[in-house]
Amino acid sequence: MGAALKLVYQRDETIVSGIETGFPHIAKQLCARWGKPECMAYLDNLLTYSGGGNSKGFPGEVIEELFSLYTMLQSDL
Repeated sequence: MGAALKLVYQRDETIVSGIETGFPHIAKQLCARWGKPECMAYLDNLLTYSGGGNSKGFPGEVIEELFSLYTMLQSDL
């Protein structure tokens, strides 16, 4: 799963993303959905979800990664 996210990022194998480290379930979903129409909606939901409860939100580095993925996917459409 980690290697698949790195392929999406096209990044160095030695770099570990904040998504993989802190939110492995999200990394797994991104890898499973990448290149499919529902991936854009999934990323949009992650970036705009207000929590509606006790959610702390994502750390800044994870938001940057999610937005980078969103931008990459958007440019492919």
